[in-house]
Amino acid sequence: KPRRRGRAEAQEEARLAMASVRTDAAGCPEPEQLIANSELEFVAEDEFVEIVTNFSMPVLRMMGGEFGPFQAQHPMQAPLWLAIALHKRRKCRIRPPSWMDIQSLQRTLEEERESEGEFQPLPFRYIEIAHVLFRECRDEETWDGRENLFRIRSLVEDIRMIRLHKIQTGLKRLERSALKVTLDNLSAMEVNLIRPFLTKSLNRYYHIEQKIENGPASPTTPVLGDASPAARGATPTTDGQGGRPVRTLRRT
Repeated sequence: KPRRRGRAEAQEEARLAMASVRTDAAGCPEPEQLIANSELEFVAEDEFVEIVTNFSMPVLRMMGGEFGPFQAQHPMQAPLWLAIALHKRRKCRIRPPSWMDIQSLQRTLEEERESEGEFQPLPFRYIEIAHVLFRECRDEETWDGRENLFRIRSLVEDIRMIRLHKIQTGLKRLERSALKVTLDNLSAMEVNLIRPFLTKSLNRYYHIEQKIENGPASPTTPVLGDASPAARGATPTTDGQGGRPVRTLRRT
């Protein structure tokens, strides 16, 4: 497989990744550390794109599936990771997706500007696919000229920034009673961006609503999980075996 790595390299990368994940008091990973942008791009490489190869070969059987047969100068569908691997070896030419056409991007940009509270439908991983193509395919043949490459990259970035502004504006309008938020046509990168803030905010709204409905707790009512001696009428002592604390009732 073109992107096969050594076992030692993979184990070391996994160890460093696990060491970089921050956890909360319960040992669960924090929301902002669940998915990195590089991991989203890695998943997006399984999306199919159209390529035109300059060689012929029968069906290629891999762990991820069967691809081919390959026929020279005939367009075919292939996963993005395979297309990039062949492109680096000058074995194929990648055709950008239809939504990356200049006219299509200009139309999407105008619609995004006109509709303030709505997001235009785009591929779920459009940001990752665009970033991978911009990084790996810088030749003029892929984009029919360097000017087209710069123009397409600028349009994608403008669309991304407008959608980001919409997300920020929508989150500022959240009401206190909002326990569910519906955001249609968001991409994977955009969802990953707002997930930590949105989940924490909704959890806080939920706890506030619960306090309002249940009313303030009575000062004479013990709080569940309170281990303080004053709350339970007990004084901490030790069992004489290693100093392990035990509880004894205090008579008043």
